[in-house]
Amino acid sequence: KRYLLVNLAGFWLAAAEHGEHVLNMRTIVGRDYRATPSFTSQVSHMVSNPYWNIPASIARKDLLPKQQQNPDYFSTENISVYANYNYEVGALDPNTIDWHAIKQGFPYVLRQEPGSNNALGAIKFMFANPFNIYLHDTPSRSLFHKDVRAFSSGCIRMEKPLELAAFALGEKNISAEIATELAHGKTKTINLPQHLPIYLVYITTWVDKFNKVHFSPDIYG
Repeated sequence: KRYLLVNLAGFWLAAAEHGEHVLNMRTIVGRDYRATPSFTSQVSHMVSNPYWNIPASIARKDLLPKQQQNPDYFSTENISVYANYNYEVGALDPNTIDWHAIKQGFPYVLRQEPGSNNALGAIKFMFANPFNIYLHDTPSRSLFHKDVRAFSSGCIRMEKPLELAAFALGEKNISAEIATELAHGKTKTINLPQHLPIYLVYITTWVDKFNKVHFSPDIYG
C-alpha cells in the first residue's frame, strides 16, 4: 500500500500510497563506474545530522589526492582521521601524518562530522542491503538542475529529504521535534513506525499517468 520507487535510469524517486504517486523528486545516482545497483529492501530508520563514515575506496581514490594537494583539506571539510573504527579513542592530528608517503591502500579511517558541508546533508534513510547503499540529503543542490544526474559514488541523493521523512513517518509534514533536532545539529536515529518497502529499478522507458512516454539515456550501458 505504501512504498518507494527509485528509477535509477530516470533519476527520480516516487513515494506511492494506494496506487498513487503522492510525492515525486529528482535524484542523483552513481557514476557509470560506480553504478547504483538494482534491488529491493525495506527502509527501517532515518538518521538526522548523520556522520559520514567514509568508505576506504573513496578515502583512497577521491579524498587522499585532495589532502595531498591541500594540507588543510580535511580540516576545512570537517573530516576527522582515526587509526581504526574505534572512534572513542580520539582523532589523530592530520598535520602529523605524511600523506604523500601513502602509495597504496589507506591505513586510516575517515569520518566527516555533521554540519552544513557534510556530504550526507541533514538526514539519511537506511535499508538493509549488501551494497552499503542508502538515500541521503546533499549540500550540492545545484546538481539537481542537470538533466543527466549520475554524480555519486553509488548512494542516492534526494531532492526533497524532509518531505520524504514526513512520508516515511506517515505524516503530512515533518514534526516540530524532528525539525528542531535537524536545526540544532543533533545526531539521532529515528525508527519508522512501519518498515517501508523500497524498489530500486533501472527503466529507460516509462509511461506516466497522463499516458506520456518518457525516455532516459542508458547511463550504465
